Amino acid sequence: MKKFINYFICSIVFMLGCGVLASCGSDDDKDKPGIPATASSLIGTWQTTYPDGGHNDTETITFNKNGTLTSVMKCPEYGTEKASGKWRLDGDPAKGALLTISGRDLDGYDFETILRIQIIENVLVTIDDEEGETVRWNRK
Repeated sequence: MKKFINYFICSIVFMLGCGVLASCGSDDDKDKPGIPATASSLIGTWQTTYPDGGHNDTETITFNKNGTLTSVMKCPEYGTEKASGKWRLDGDPAKGALLTISGRDLDGYDFETILRIQIIENVLVTIDDEEGETVRWNRK
């Protein structure tokens, strides 16, 4: 169980920044003007699905108005796990806003990740410049 808990907490941070096969696809969005990512456009629930060892895991993240977030991961192999933390949006939305997600994992370790984001229609795109990967989240 401890292995799963570590996997779950790491995956919250990792999946926000890592590209998954679900994020692969056409580049149709490059011709659409992006809606600047503002706090009000980010607030709400977003979901992504990705393959993991022969099955699909689903992660849902909810950004609340008060700067808190909750994340729920549903994994057929391990079940459902929840986590929470805080979020902050910085920078110039016209040039690409920076989303900072922080919290404490179940083992008591603090974590923080910073992602560039863009919202195109009902799709939240998170970009991890360090990993060079992109994840697409659909608004629920």
